[in-house]
Amino acid sequence: MEDVDSPVLDLRHRGRAAGAVVFARGEGAWWGDDAGYFAMTNGGQNTLGQIVKYQPSRYEGTWRESVEPGTIELFAEPNDSALLSNCDNLTVAPWGDLVVSEDTKGVCRIIGITPAGEYYVIAENPHVGNELAGVCFSPDGSTLFANVRSQATRSRSPDRGLPFSRPAQLGVDRRRAGTSCRAGAKAVPI
Repeated sequence: MEDVDSPVLDLRHRGRAAGAVVFARGEGAWWGDDAGYFAMTNGGQNTLGQIVKYQPSRYEGTWRESVEPGTIELFAEPNDSALLSNCDNLTVAPWGDLVVSEDTKGVCRIIGITPAGEYYVIAENPHVGNELAGVCFSPDGSTLFANVRSQATRSRSPDRGLPFSRPAQLGVDRRRAGTSCRAGAKAVPI
């Protein structure tokens, strides 16, 4: 790109016209399996979200990086809300799949995406508009945790009267035959 310090502040528009990915409403970032993943909740052709993967150079941070630079690639952009809608927080599962929570006005789910690009549902919250967020695994990788943000869990801070959320927790333990859930969320074994 030429004129990257343009006083017109049009670099993002020129970059998009040249094929660059626009980080639209970036909300989730995670480092795992030697790569960085970034979720753009409103990204993509249909604004249903997209996930970008950054694979650093083996010479990252050295002068040799310019000879063999890292790569950034579009990892996921489903453009089909049945697969994934408005990706938000994400993490890498112990088995290597990406685990993504949705932030929609509808039923929010936790979706797994394999390295081959296959999507599967891990859990869903049947309460419309209650976002599942903050997905992460226990240190031993056996339990996936998420928070459930909802209108029912919103209240006012005592000191300033501002709304804030008191999330409920959801845990899915793959060591058990069943699942362990709170706050009315429906979960499936992983």
